[in-house]
Amino acid sequence: PKNNQPRNKEPEVKETEAEALETETAAETEALEVQVPETPKKMIDVVGVRFKQNGKMYYFVPSGFELKPQQGVIVETVRGTEYGFVTSLPHSIAESELTSQLKPIIRIATEDDDRRLEENKEKEKKAFDTCLERIEARGLDMKLVDVEYTFDGKKILFYFTSDGRVD
Repeated sequence: PKNNQPRNKEPEVKETEAEALETETAAETEALEVQVPETPKKMIDVVGVRFKQNGKMYYFVPSGFELKPQQGVIVETVRGTEYGFVTSLPHSIAESELTSQLKPIIRIATEDDDRRLEENKEKEKKAFDTCLERIEARGLDMKLVDVEYTFDGKKILFYFTSDGRVD
């Protein structure tokens, strides 16, 4: 025969193509592993506020106020105007960490605000006792846990537990 080359030349070419493809895939994989520089995170200044001593901390915009730990502040919430206490001084966090739109601190609490807070606490005690009397009088199967007035006095919330519905 004219061709003195071995017959297995064609499979060698395929093997070489397979190796080339494997090398190409490895190069693509390496290219995928190249780290892309992180986009700078947008930071926002926040202050932590709690409404109850051991309650959840919520973030608010500091609004330029000089704040101190445990200082009373007036803020706007979904429930209306509320009195809270600073638990975390102003600091920056990534905007991506926020779970909802931030509201600003309206003002630092005044003596009038402090008085209103105390009046609300007294009203809460009276409302608790009144509610207990009504629960007993009606023989309702429920346990009253807490009563809370909103700071502006427009809403009162009764917290209770029960094994079933209370109608």
